[in-house]
Amino acid sequence: YRYPVSKTADGTQQILYSSDMSSWTTRRISQRIVSEDADRVVIEATAPSGTKGFFKVTAFAEESMLAVAGGVIPNQGLAGTAVAPFQIAISETTFSEWMAVRDWAVLNGYPDLAGVGQGSGPDHPVRRVSWYDVAKWLNAKSESEGLTPVYGVDGSIYREGEVEPTRNAAANGYRLPTAAEWEWAARGGTASQGYQYSGSSDLNSVAWNWDNSSGSVVNLDQGRGTWPVATKAANELGIYDMSGNVWEWCEEWFNEGNRSMRGGASLSPLTYQCVVWYGGAFYPAFRGDGIGFRVARNAD
Repeated sequence: YRYPVSKTADGTQQILYSSDMSSWTTRRISQRIVSEDADRVVIEATAPSGTKGFFKVTAFAEESMLAVAGGVIPNQGLAGTAVAPFQIAISETTFSEWMAVRDWAVLNGYPDLAGVGQGSGPDHPVRRVSWYDVAKWLNAKSESEGLTPVYGVDGSIYREGEVEPTRNAAANGYRLPTAAEWEWAARGGTASQGYQYSGSSDLNSVAWNWDNSSGSVVNLDQGRGTWPVATKAANELGIYDMSGNVWEWCEEWFNEGNRSMRGGASLSPLTYQCVVWYGGAFYPAFRGDGIGFRVARNAD
C-alpha cells in the first residue's frame, strides 16, 4: 500500500491497464500519490496517450530491492573496478519509509534518531539525514525485519553516537551501497547503453535537477525542491532517480574527513554532478536539504 508501485519478481508492473476491464495488460504508467491515510492510498495514474480505460492494482511494495549482476565499470569514474553481485533499492528512501523505521528504532534502543529526518511529502526522498543517522537507521531496519545488522561498534550493534563503525561483510541486513556499486547500478549494469545520466543522455527525462525542479510543494532553494520518487523515467535496470532529486550517501570515505555521495541533486546548479560517474562528498555528520540515500544489501 506504499508508493512507489514496484515490479514483481519476474519484472512485470504491478499496476495493470485495461480498456474494457476484460483483458488486463502491464504498462509503464505515470503515477503520483494524491492522498494517503492509515487505510488507503489514492494514486493518480495516467492512461496511455489517447486512450481511456481502467487500472487495477495487484500489489505494492514498501521498498523494492533489485538484484544487480556484477561486472567491471568500463570507463571514466571508477573505470576498471570490479563489482560483485548485490541488491539495491529501485528508489531513494522516502520520508514515509524513514519515519516507519525511525519510530520503531526510537522505541528499541536508537535514541539518536528521535526527531531526525525531514521530507517534503511521504513519497518524497527523506533529507537532512547524516551518514551516521543512515547507518543507525539501516541497522534498525535490519533488526525490525529479523536480519543481521551490518554496522557495529566494539562488538555491539551500532545504535548511538557519531563514530566509525565496523562492518560485518557477511551480514544479510541493510547497508549503504559502495561508490562502485552505486556507479555500476546507475550506469545500468550489464544492460548499460552508455548514457551520460542514469537512464538517458537527456537529463530532464530522468532527473529532477536545478533546471526543472521549481514548483515543488516545499521551497528549499529559490523555489526549487525535491519531487516524489520514481516520477522520472527509470534507467536500463528499472532503477529511478540515480541522477538528481537528492544526493545519496555511499559507504566509504571519499577523502580525509568526507564520505562519498553520488547522483547530484535538484538543489545543485551544477548539473554536471548528475552524470553517472561524478563523485561528491561531505563530512559524515552533515544534514542537508539536498542529501538522502538508498538502501543496498548483499546478494542473496
